[in-house]
Amino acid sequence: MVLTNPNITLAGSIGSGKSTVGQILAERLKCEFISIGKIFRSIGKSSNLDTLQTNLAAESNADIDRKVDDFIVQRAQSDTPFIMDSRMAWHFVPKSLKVYLYASPKTAVNRVYTDKSRETEKYSSRGIALDHILDRRKSELARYRRLYDVDIDDIDNYDLFVVTDGAKPTEIAQLILRCLSPSTSSKSWIKPSQLVPMMTAATIDKPPVNEDSVQRNTLAALILQLFDGYGFVFHGGSQLATILKDEDFFVPFIDQESEEASFEQNLIKQAALLGDEHFADWEHLVGPKIALKREIFGDESHLLNQGDL
Repeated sequence: MVLTNPNITLAGSIGSGKSTVGQILAERLKCEFISIGKIFRSIGKSSNLDTLQTNLAAESNADIDRKVDDFIVQRAQSDTPFIMDSRMAWHFVPKSLKVYLYASPKTAVNRVYTDKSRETEKYSSRGIALDHILDRRKSELARYRRLYDVDIDDIDNYDLFVVTDGAKPTEIAQLILRCLSPSTSSKSWIKPSQLVPMMTAATIDKPPVNEDSVQRNTLAALILQLFDGYGFVFHGGSQLATILKDEDFFVPFIDQESEEASFEQNLIKQAALLGDEHFADWEHLVGPKIALKREIFGDESHLLNQGDL
């Protein structure tokens, strides 16, 4: 999608970096950044409500959302381009690059829990923060479905889907700017550091291509199964090996969702059963560390015993 004077709307998971990325984009494109989340929080703050309480209040008081949405519609009528962080701007600003930023629950918790700028979102523990995030998202999904008959988590609503786990805000902003170009047509992107090889390195029929020869804009989309911020790859070992050697940027992917929810829930456990030697073989082949390995066998392995984390 190419826009001459781009309006960019940012939606997605709580804690996915929408505001930070939006500010970077606005600075680079020399245009206004509008945080609807900030406006929404200020409405709640005036009534001594935190963010979750404001969301719950909006479930029974449609005027809260209508006030915010009317502002979006009016701003969209201006010829001056803008970057907007909003749950519903993709719906009210159709002539925009509509971006969805995804963050897994554990990444969202870490970001929200350590973000000192969220005055109405202070938590005594990561567990409480997780409960708050899940409850808040459930409230948002129900509210917008009732008000507008839309699913804000439906990826088909957006032009671009970015997995932000393992990525810096500047990298995400750089990717979005690249996707304003006609030479970039892929929709879904993930960092190579989040890819998990589920086939053995011994099955690769040719060595990885030197990263200097990889044309990022012409990479074929990698087929994977996305779960919890990781892309589990079952086929295409040589392609994956080449991609993993260039870990610093994003690669396009196609999410081959499983019809069995239990299968997705067990992906991390399946990876753990492959053993440390499996990942060591891949690291020896491609160089970079495999991110999931640190969670399964390293200091963060306790995260596997915390339910939704």
